[in-house]
Amino acid sequence: MYLLRMILSTLLISTLVWVGGCVPLIPQEKFDIGFSAPKSDPVYIEKIIYDNSWAMSAGILSLDWKEVGKIIVPAPPYPPVPQKIFIRWFDYKQQVFYETTVDIPREAAKVVASVPKPQFGSRIITTGVLPNGQAVVWVSNSLRDSTGTWIELARAQGSQVEGDVENYRAQTEEMRQLGEI
Repeated sequence: MYLLRMILSTLLISTLVWVGGCVPLIPQEKFDIGFSAPKSDPVYIEKIIYDNSWAMSAGILSLDWKEVGKIIVPAPPYPPVPQKIFIRWFDYKQQVFYETTVDIPREAAKVVASVPKPQFGSRIITTGVLPNGQAVVWVSNSLRDSTGTWIELARAQGSQVEGDVENYRAQTEEMRQLGEI
């Protein structure tokens, strides 16, 4: 009876692994997600998609370059370091939409692991956008480059794309009145 129970347990576990895919033997390294844009050029991150599998919107960004403006903390099971990031944003100052896909090098997971862990929190993978339509991805162990390690993983030039500027008219006017653009 004991032998039969062991065989059935082994078959059940094997079937679950086969049906559900391989269970990683090494747990994924936890990291947070951050966003950045220069204070002089506020943007609205409409969409950001990691590895064609999970997506979000970051909203309005206006802060110092290479400073994390918003942080999102993924929940377990932690995703792997992304291999590509699609991003679409609206530039308030230029009144144009951009989008691009940033291809992350295969060795990025090793680079992320090489960044010293922060005393509090997790390493951060930050995507930033520049006024010239570029998107840049870093890994860091701090909220700003002046207080920690920031390593650029990749960058890509975005293309201007179609979009409805009217959706951002009220926010644009408010930013102009406040002298932000």
